[in-house]
Amino acid sequence: MIKNRKVFWAVFLTIMLLLFAGAILISLTNEWGYEKVFLSRIKQSDSIPIDPDLLYSSRTTIGLCRTRQGDEGGTCYSKASLYFSGKLVTEWSEVVMGEDGEKRVTYPTVEKTLSKATMDKIIKQIRDSGVLTKPCEVELVMDYYVSYFINLDGVQKEIKFPGCEAELNAINKLIE
Repeated sequence: MIKNRKVFWAVFLTIMLLLFAGAILISLTNEWGYEKVFLSRIKQSDSIPIDPDLLYSSRTTIGLCRTRQGDEGGTCYSKASLYFSGKLVTEWSEVVMGEDGEKRVTYPTVEKTLSKATMDKIIKQIRDSGVLTKPCEVELVMDYYVSYFINLDGVQKEIKFPGCEAELNAINKLIE
């Protein structure tokens, strides 16, 4: 038992203050949400376009990733857009810390065309998986943000990782 009343009250008030600060932090985290805080770092221009020719798209942001520049730990961005024509466009960039501060390195855009047979398999996989009608809302993962967009059969749906992860992995496997 603490014999000195001043020490007791100091310890008691410190513990209460820490509990109060923790409650406020939890409240703000729930109110603001991880997504709002994390996404505030992503430019508005990175939002998924609503293009009628776009079948499937993914936008990925990874915080503290292993960059091509080394192990310094930067932020990596990638975008993949698959169109009904079979055209697949992939982009990749990263932000690394250099001597002069942050530096964004953008790599060349890669375009290729998937065969009609592959496109048919992808469309069938999307339909058969039921991903367009399933609820895919789940809690987001820290430092790894992926937003998927699917546009098929008059349905446009955005899904955030890890929602419907198994279904999206099966689609991605066909695209790769």
